[in-house]
Amino acid sequence: FLSDCLSVCVPVSLFVQSGSGCLVSRHVDSGEEVDDDGSPKKKRRTVVRMERPRAVAIQFQGINTTDITAVSKMFSGLEFYVVNGPSEFSKADIEREIAAHGGSLVQSPTDQTFCVLADRLVARVRSVISMSCYDVVLVSWLRACLDAKKLLPFLPGHMLHSSPATAGKFAQEFDEFGDNFTEPITDEQLQATFQTIAEKGADVSVSQEEILEIEQRYLGQSSVTGLLRGLRFYVDTCVEVGRRDTLLTMSPLRLSELEIRFYGGAVADDVDDDVSHVVCHKSDLSRL
Repeated sequence: FLSDCLSVCVPVSLFVQSGSGCLVSRHVDSGEEVDDDGSPKKKRRTVVRMERPRAVAIQFQGINTTDITAVSKMFSGLEFYVVNGPSEFSKADIEREIAAHGGSLVQSPTDQTFCVLADRLVARVRSVISMSCYDVVLVSWLRACLDAKKLLPFLPGHMLHSSPATAGKFAQEFDEFGDNFTEPITDEQLQATFQTIAEKGADVSVSQEEILEIEQRYLGQSSVTGLLRGLRFYVDTCVEVGRRDTLLTMSPLRLSELEIRFYGGAVADDVDDDVSHVVCHKSDLSRL
């Protein structure tokens, strides 16, 4: 009987070894899984994920064209991709105008896309430009079509990017500043051309001979400011001929110099072989 008994020291030592000195007790359910050491396994937390329906952002959504009244067939057969527009003429407004005039709309360019319309460069526009196969056109072109009530050709000033075909056409018909070689130019187009020259920082230097050629070609004898073009004058405003340091500050011919330049003439500092006329004042003919 005594051989089946334990002393108090034996179970105490077992508790110390298994629980690092802590006496811990826990009830274990009959269906609960346990590890090899007898401790219950930790239950894994089940995470329930809520799936949200996928949707396109509002600014990239197309409009509902079912309730749009047809106005014309100006854009019939043409497919447009509108990226953005100015604040007073939004993307939705642009798409309504296109649909009302017979055009079709897509929300991503395809092989059939006529052009991509945008008002400003954003990441989406740059992405389309990087494809280098679409005409990316300013919204101002569309407005010009609506004002003229007809489909207008693209002009260099309308383009944010030109496809290879359009760029080739422009190279044949326009100079580097967007001026057409053969078509008449309007005041607005001329101002836009000058603005392009300024923006490109072009150093445009035109000689008197080139100005004379342009006036004779396009204006003939009707150019008032070119009346003296091609003539070279020496104006007698110096005490010693050809010495500007002896200039007569009160000479009445100083105004004549300005008038000669105004009418296109050139004023020489000395009498040389290219001088065609010498101008003297009747009150002083001493150097004549």
